[in-house]
Amino acid sequence: MAKKTASKKKARREVAAESGGQGQDLPIVGIGASAGGLEAIEGFFSHTPEGIKIASVIIQHLAQEHKCM
Repeated sequence: MAKKTASKKKARREVAAESGGQGQDLPIVGIGASAGGLEAIEGFFSHTPEGIKIASVIIQHLAQEHKCM
């Protein structure tokens, strides 16, 4: 357990260093949407301030017959 905690702390320090932070945590934003949610996701990012330091994870469900891009 201690090894796992130490590796998480190391990963946080690396992310903070890459993001220019002084040991600050990088917020992670998770966004989920159904098959018709692409427009809402685009709207979210078009209103997100430029230069904001966040990590985004986007998960979108697509219908099985939907053609992927």
